[in-house]
Amino acid sequence: MKIMTIFGTRPEQLKLKSTVQALRDSGTEVEEWWTGQSPDLVKGEPRHDWSYGITQGIADTIAGTRYAFDRPKLRPDAILVAGDTASAFAGALAGFLVGVPVGHIEAGLRTYVREPWPEEQFRRMIADISTWHFCPDENSACNVLREIVGLKVTDLGWGVGMDHKRQEHNVFVVGNPIIDTLSASIFNVLVTMHRRENWGFPLEETIEQLFNFHADHEVDIKIISHPNWKSHLPEGIVQSLRGQNMLLDPMPHEDFQDLLVNASVVVTDSGGLQEEAAHYGIPCLVVRESTERTALEQIGAVKCISPDQVKQGLDLLLSRRTCYGDGTSGIKIAQILIEELSKTID
Repeated sequence: MKIMTIFGTRPEQLKLKSTVQALRDSGTEVEEWWTGQSPDLVKGEPRHDWSYGITQGIADTIAGTRYAFDRPKLRPDAILVAGDTASAFAGALAGFLVGVPVGHIEAGLRTYVREPWPEEQFRRMIADISTWHFCPDENSACNVLREIVGLKVTDLGWGVGMDHKRQEHNVFVVGNPIIDTLSASIFNVLVTMHRRENWGFPLEETIEQLFNFHADHEVDIKIISHPNWKSHLPEGIVQSLRGQNMLLDPMPHEDFQDLLVNASVVVTDSGGLQEEAAHYGIPCLVVRESTERTALEQIGAVKCISPDQVKQGLDLLLSRRTCYGDGTSGIKIAQILIEELSKTID
């Protein structure tokens, strides 16, 4: 099994990188072909047998690729292109013309206006001639389904029956491979609660929400205990927190700062901590009905929530990080291609 990737720019090379590595790790032969579009930016030494120019670039890419396919030893079982450049369009069109199936990474992104020109049009034309559409999110997959399948918007719910439609039309929601090239980091939640209006049920409800969030996601939660908890929080909850390695004893401010600067989000009822979190650019969920730090609230640095909204608020913040993938899309794309191509080759 052999797969060819065709790209011209550095972003394309990056988007293909994780999939290429996953394919090679599986023992699949991968040929990387570069159109020469960005000679000062593309890293490495991928194969390229043609030069790129403003006017002749698309024609040269199509001609060069088709010439390669006329040589049996180079003809691949599939072509992968990424994004919306002239190189991606030319590579996809060349594959289509000679009957080699095309996989489009980062498919389905749309503005539905003329801009960005000509990228918007390239991306849409690639969709018409691709076999596999690897979409970065569900909205993008819906766009592809609506265009190439003709489903009404009301038919595009991601519920019962959608998996069948998605498989039938080779549309997969797998995330954006560019995320795979970024360093992985845990989602760290730092929590402090001490105000008297949160003693009792509000504090217990907040902790229950944190337990539920921790159970649903691979995250790290650190809750700084407070002396007044001894009379306002059941010992059983304290022991559960320690058992989950979520509870820390009070500490010097310098040590607390080390935790703060590495936090992804702060959950607190403190006034001063809202300012510190804003200083470091860390979003802050304030478990209070109101905050006197109205300047921070107005610019969106803090958001007041009730105890029963803590998990919802954390889910929303985490979704901002994961809406374009969890860092494993390259592996998923490779698995899909290997499975699909194995059916035809065998």
